[in-house]
Amino acid sequence: MIGLTIGVTIARVLWTRLPQKELKEATVRFCGAAKLALDENAGVVASGINSSLSTLPLEIARTTAALGINRWLREEQTKWNRLIPVLISLSAQLPRLTAIRAKVIDSPEAKLYLDSLHQDFSCWMGVFQHCFLRPHSKKTLTSVGALINQLTQKMEDLRIADSLRPFSNDRSSVTLRDVSEYLVAAQLIQQCGDIAATLRLVEYSGDYFL
Repeated sequence: MIGLTIGVTIARVLWTRLPQKELKEATVRFCGAAKLALDENAGVVASGINSSLSTLPLEIARTTAALGINRWLREEQTKWNRLIPVLISLSAQLPRLTAIRAKVIDSPEAKLYLDSLHQDFSCWMGVFQHCFLRPHSKKTLTSVGALINQLTQKMEDLRIADSLRPFSNDRSSVTLRDVSEYLVAAQLIQQCGDIAATLRLVEYSGDYFL
């Protein structure tokens, strides 16, 4: 009984590994990898970043499967099951943005435009990360609705421009397809924020398995 008591004390008090805590930690790491993927000056091998982006949502999915011990955790599990596919899609989308920005490196105007988008996305991921690191803080996620509207308008402008010069093949400029990839990323980010806002992260410190 003494040994069991010591073991439970270490496992549940001194060295707690609760699934909901691991979910927060894995999401924080995902946000860090996403920020690195969006930063061209990260100085980290792209393959390593992309590997982290692709594997972390799967780690989150495995941890989510351990929830469901009681009604409250089952409710949170349902929310995570909605969030995970969005994270998986986002992990595949961000490397595409990096490739697009690398393509227009010889065009200062196009690079400046895409750098601004990357900065907006990176700032949002930073706030998203902070929400999981410090759930008790008053910092809230901002909507990317304005950015989505901006990208939608940019696509319309490019459609009009393409109709006026249908045979243009300027590889140093931003294309309609390029902007559509950024629009997809913005929509995925908005979905992440909408779902994450429903998570009761401030209550994740409780040991609901005892």
